[in-house]
Amino acid sequence: GLRGAFPDLTIVLESNPALDSLEDFGGLSGQLGGFWIIESPILKTLAGLEQLTQFGSNGLLLQDNPMLESIEALSGLSGEQGSLEFRGNPELLDLEPLAGVTSVENLVVINSNLDSLEGLRGLTTVTEGLTLAQNPRLRHLDDLSRLRGSGFFIEISSNENLENIDGLAGLSGELGSLSIRNNPKLQHIDALKGISALRLLSIEQNETLENINGLASVRSVLAVLDILNNPSLVHLDGLANLEVINRMPSVVVPTPPPPLPISLNIQGNENLTDCAGLGRVLGYPTLPFEANSQFGPSDLVLINESNGEGAQSPDDCLSAYADRLPPTLPDFELALHGSWFDPFTSGEGVMMFTAPNQAVTLYYYSYDADGQPAWQVATADGPGAWNEPIEFTVFDTKGGVFSGLNPEDITAEPVGSMTLTVWDCRTGRLDMDIPGRDRSLALDRIGTVVASPCNNHPGIAPPPPMILPGVPPPPSLTGAWYDPATDGQGFTLHHVSHERGVAYFFGYRDDGSDLWLIGTWEEPLSFETTLQIPLRVFQVPFGLSSRGFFNSDPESQEWGTLTLRLDDCSNGEATLTGLDGTQTLDLQLLAGAAGLPCGSPAEAAP
Repeated sequence: GLRGAFPDLTIVLESNPALDSLEDFGGLSGQLGGFWIIESPILKTLAGLEQLTQFGSNGLLLQDNPMLESIEALSGLSGEQGSLEFRGNPELLDLEPLAGVTSVENLVVINSNLDSLEGLRGLTTVTEGLTLAQNPRLRHLDDLSRLRGSGFFIEISSNENLENIDGLAGLSGELGSLSIRNNPKLQHIDALKGISALRLLSIEQNETLENINGLASVRSVLAVLDILNNPSLVHLDGLANLEVINRMPSVVVPTPPPPLPISLNIQGNENLTDCAGLGRVLGYPTLPFEANSQFGPSDLVLINESNGEGAQSPDDCLSAYADRLPPTLPDFELALHGSWFDPFTSGEGVMMFTAPNQAVTLYYYSYDADGQPAWQVATADGPGAWNEPIEFTVFDTKGGVFSGLNPEDITAEPVGSMTLTVWDCRTGRLDMDIPGRDRSLALDRIGTVVASPCNNHPGIAPPPPMILPGVPPPPSLTGAWYDPATDGQGFTLHHVSHERGVAYFFGYRDDGSDLWLIGTWEEPLSFETTLQIPLRVFQVPFGLSSRGFFNSDPESQEWGTLTLRLDDCSNGEATLTGLDGTQTLDLQLLAGAAGLPCGSPAEAAP
């Protein structure tokens, strides 16, 4: 017989009515590529496999073995494994021998007599998928409480006595598909509050599910969102932070597929009377649904009379959302100041502010088709208003170099438009219609802004306390700064708190390509104080798709240092030293942030 380890070998035993023992495989040890046992009606144990410690990519499959009652022989498994699949083995009562397993590619449990997942209590990582289906005795997932991570798909379906999924509370970030279907005793999904993005979302036929508040952190879904036939569901507040249904994933490897049609399907929820939670993703609450731009003719949006009264059309949802908007938001000119990004496409973002003359300026930093730094500036007439679209003209500036920039060489050509809608001090949406950027960003504000009343808005982390009691507030130096002698490049500063901030440089390399740099400081910024701010440069190694989606995650490297000194509200000096050379700029304030004081608290903004 076989002896030793065979990491590339997969053994398949299928439809063997006389197979009652695996003792002939007793010579196997260490790693085996895979072992599949399917339809062996009299096999009771796996005795003979005691020396195995790991299954490779083809994993272990135990399927439709009606007499299999023990997997004790697998107690030697530990650490990382390939797939582990248990399907239709009604006499198998526990998975205790798997207690040493910490990581699997796919985990599938479909067994009628398992009443717990206790044998999986050591599991910390699933890399591809988790399927828990047709386990009528399973009441909870507490034994998965050590599971962490993101990126894989989850299916939880047809578990007729499952009461909660609290054991999944350690999951965070972006998941693949999430399908929760036909779990009649499941009342909530609160454990999923760490999930921020999904590639597919389906909540269907869960009789006692009263809310989906566990999805409160989800900002983006890829293409498909189905909420179907949940008779106890009365509202969709758990989707209140959902802002974008993307047509394409944030990272596409290796070749981007064609854009996906969007499917938003809310039907058959007979007691659903409040769909305000869909307000942001449906569009601008002050416009009827047909006038909103996110959905096209090939997209499917079904919200109809099969739901309860008040949730029977997209306009019902938009109207309910508009009724909920906070009545006490500050003046809108204060809303835009600072840094914003979409968590779904971290590695790009915008810095924007409203100037005292009410002009709105937006700096968008991202990448070109090859994944190299690219930036554009957009302007609009302000100040704008809450929940109303602001139309920007986008300019592409060319002709600059890092060493010896001549303003007369700079050209600024309009290349497209952006539409910005801001719902509150924390969130908004940016729809882009420019070459290579036919998509939307679900914007999230990054941090506070010194002296802004938006700092007190729900969802914004309060600024850190002052270093010393009684010290007056620091000046707000948020805005755009430049040297007139090198007009065409410059800085924007986001003054976060007394001793924190973000500096952006928008300029060029000596070959004329775009260059943007980001650095943060974590010490007090006051007049005539010199800061040394480390700067980083970013790129996307595998470039971008034709619509501007990343083909791989952005990467960064150290670029050099910004030496920054501000003498007053309008003047200062900056020296850049790094991979592209050295230059010193005599800074002047190009545009400050409207409504924010500079200097003493009583002094007006510049």
